[in-house]
Amino acid sequence: VEDNLLSRVRELEALFAQRLVEIARRHPSVSRVAGQGLHWTVELHGPDWRLWAADTTEVPVASLVSLRALEAGAVIGTSGEQTSLFLAPPLVISNIEAMQLLEALDHGLDIADEHHADAT
Repeated sequence: VEDNLLSRVRELEALFAQRLVEIARRHPSVSRVAGQGLHWTVELHGPDWRLWAADTTEVPVASLVSLRALEAGAVIGTSGEQTSLFLAPPLVISNIEAMQLLEALDHGLDIADEHHADAT
């Protein structure tokens, strides 16, 4: 069972890597995608997380993306930072569910693109 799970994670890792690169290329708001297995980070352009003090009443753009993705049916995490999104689906996620998650991220990033365009 454990070998099957590891094989499955490797298969999904390839799917996530490919799709996340494609999504990042389509969204100018994305500055970086990094991850391994089924734990991925999508970083948006904006203040460096190490310097961001959360001293504003403005909702972080990452939270706006997360909310929009939730409306599309997927939970994407943030840590309260301005520009970091986290994808960590369960190891037993199906291909259909994985694609739904990635499509919801793609949809959610439209709002980040709007914010990025306004800032430049």
